[in-house]
Amino acid sequence: MAYTDGSGPETRTDDTAGWGISIVTGGDGGDDEHATEVYSACGKVITDQQQTNYRGATRGTNNTAELCAIAQALEYLIAGKAEAPAVIRYDSIYAGNMAAGKWRARKNKALVAHVRELWNRAHVHLGGDLWASHVRGHSGHKWNTRADELAELGKGDAPTRDEDG
Repeated sequence: MAYTDGSGPETRTDDTAGWGISIVTGGDGGDDEHATEVYSACGKVITDQQQTNYRGATRGTNNTAELCAIAQALEYLIAGKAEAPAVIRYDSIYAGNMAAGKWRARKNKALVAHVRELWNRAHVHLGGDLWASHVRGHSGHKWNTRADELAELGKGDAPTRDEDG
């Protein structure tokens, strides 16, 4: 189970956004209250094409942060660090529907195309055992709250942070 979240800028003139993911195992697929975190990561939304980890975002917004979080979770799955089946749990309906190909991008086209390509690769890698599921944000859900905290940390000046739980 991969929980993802993004955190956008504090003001309209700011361009700082961060993403966070929490990978858990042993949950029930609902509230996952008794799941255990096995990996977490956070980082900034990269908008400079010359930088490592650039995924296609042209601005740091909440939507690009949400998409970058899903991209990071998919990259984790593709790297073979989790077993099938896998579920991406997101709180952004926009990002979840873009990642799963349910909606077509009018903005963030390069980033959405990158995330869709990762989705397709992860789907093949996992033998079709990849799903997406919405979790209501800011509702006290343990792992969504964790991903949200990581996304806030990701906005900071520190480089991408990875932790094995």
